[in-house]
Amino acid sequence: MVRMLENGEDPLFILRRMVIFAAEDIGNADPRAIELAVAATDAFRFVGLPEGAIPWPRPAPTSPAR
Repeated sequence: MVRMLENGEDPLFILRRMVIFAAEDIGNADPRAIELAVAATDAFRFVGLPEGAIPWPRPAPTSPAR
């Protein structure tokens, strides 16, 4: 993510992708992932750059739904 930001990628694009990943892929393993991703998006919209640095997501536990 840092590389994407350094190369000029829109932070809101990155956050949108995080919300989508949390809703689709990570949600089975960690139901709170969507809450965290949406909260990060809201915080960024409220604060902006450079103070609104994107938090590093922690790895989600492995889903038992395999």
